[in-house]
Amino acid sequence: MLTAVIYGSGEAGKRHAEAYEELGVTVLGYLYGPDCRYGVTGGADIVSIASPDQFHAEQVIAALQAGKHVFCEKPVSHRRFDLWGVKRAAAKAIGKFAVNLPLRYEPKFARLIAEAPRDSYLIEASYNWGRRYKLTEGWRSRCRPYSFMAAGGLHMMSVADELLVLHTWKLQDRRVDGRVDERLWRVGGRMVRITANFGYEGQHEHFMRVWHSEGMIEVCNTDPVSFLPSVKAFIDAIENDTETNGARALYLNGLCI
Repeated sequence: MLTAVIYGSGEAGKRHAEAYEELGVTVLGYLYGPDCRYGVTGGADIVSIASPDQFHAEQVIAALQAGKHVFCEKPVSHRRFDLWGVKRAAAKAIGKFAVNLPLRYEPKFARLIAEAPRDSYLIEASYNWGRRYKLTEGWRSRCRPYSFMAAGGLHMMSVADELLVLHTWKLQDRRVDGRVDERLWRVGGRMVRITANFGYEGQHEHFMRVWHSEGMIEVCNTDPVSFLPSVKAFIDAIENDTETNGARALYLNGLCI
């Protein structure tokens, strides 16, 4: 039976624990503080990273170097240098590395990925956070740099990436202020516009519109997104020795910076 320890006991950490327990993984406990050496070399098979963003990369690298399987909350980092370090550590690691990008498994978006016409030519997506107060309270106020696209838009990018069958993303335009990060990419001959909207207090929302030759498909989700399918994909990769989303998640994370 697999065992796990979790960095961070906030909302994300508790949701990691709930998913592990439902999948039969024994959670040995929570680890606190930025010292990524503490607990990593213990007996757990999995180190789950749900700490503040500024600690993710260091903790991922230490856990991989200790031979652990690592599951990390998005983003892995807001700094490109950190992503390079994680990429090097993952390439040498014996354990699996994956990033929690659960939106592609949400039923409406999973159906969109499965059924959307492949002749799409424009994807428009918005991650509307609705929790602006968190930027000035708690750990986010101390996380510098802090990319809205990495913190939220990455969810929408992960869905678009599945729709576009993993092409190379080429940035065409970017507009950023203190509330919104909007970017336009060309991906495999199609245009992708993604907005990370952190500027309002309202309903948390994931929105996507896919234009194709015969019309348009629109998907909007305002419900909490389950972590269970994302964690299950990670556990399946460990048990069956298959690939995870780790390398692709690092690539998309890098596009946000």
